[in-house]
Amino acid sequence: MDKIEIRKAGEEDFTKISSLYDRVYEGLYPVPEASSPEEFKKIIQDRNHLWLIALKENRLVGSLVFAIDGDNRISKCYGAVVEPSEQNSGIMHKINSYGIESIKNSDIFYAVARTGFRAPQRVLQKLGFAPLGIFPNAMRIRRLETHGLLACFKNKALEERQIPSLIQPAIGLYDLIKPRFGLHAANQVEVKMENNDLAVDLNIDSTPSVKDQYYRCKAEKRLLYDYYPFYEPNLRFYTPDGQNEAFTFHNSRASFLYVLGVKIESGRKDPTQILESVAEAALGLNCSYIEMVVPSNDPGLQSAAYSANFLPSAYFPAFKKDGKLR
Repeated sequence: MDKIEIRKAGEEDFTKISSLYDRVYEGLYPVPEASSPEEFKKIIQDRNHLWLIALKENRLVGSLVFAIDGDNRISKCYGAVVEPSEQNSGIMHKINSYGIESIKNSDIFYAVARTGFRAPQRVLQKLGFAPLGIFPNAMRIRRLETHGLLACFKNKALEERQIPSLIQPAIGLYDLIKPRFGLHAANQVEVKMENNDLAVDLNIDSTPSVKDQYYRCKAEKRLLYDYYPFYEPNLRFYTPDGQNEAFTFHNSRASFLYVLGVKIESGRKDPTQILESVAEAALGLNCSYIEMVVPSNDPGLQSAAYSANFLPSAYFPAFKKDGKLR
């Protein structure tokens, strides 16, 4: 049996790694660190990332990246790729296993897997990952693809979770995963919310200052929907008076937009109109998919998102630390 060596990627590996992604994805892979030497270098030098490669007879045959949020003890695995001639030979299982064993400051590992192919989901499920939801048209590679969310929970992470308070549209989704993990019943909360307001005009800012403004608002605790790990904003939507803002990550190549935080003016009763306006503005940028993370303990924010036509697609238990609980 051929021996597979797993190790951390180094700067000298970039050309081979980039070539592997090009061969598998025909140059269409939308993650910049797979094609940009500068972005690649940032990732491999960042202590909150672990980039692993697999070698067979000194030939690069696989690659996988882990992004690590030590504060919330959670890691995301992404960028999985295997040499076509070596697929279905267990290489990705070996890389994943190595990474999970190597990362000691995470209790939860998750991944977003392509649903057009059975292999990515099968590899993750063999490692103990369980499905949490599905994202239609989540990313454009050759065409729009639907992706599935899967996660693996360790070290009693689920025992630390708080009982959620959910609006009715989210209850059905929660009830789907509840038996799999032995979760308690959620509190169902009714929140009446009417949205009769038309979308407002938003300006767009894509300057480097967007990131600084985001972290300033976050430090001042002025943002709603402010937990979205492993991404930083590159696009800001704002009303002309500057009182309402939405910080987002936009990938034009893959046709998606993630909402990382929303600030609303003090006199505005809820963020529904701003969320709806962001979605409308994103359509003008040819976005096919818009995503946000909504807290399970705030029915008001859930209702605002739902009223703005955001649909519950996945439920992620224990996703974020909250003191000693999750």
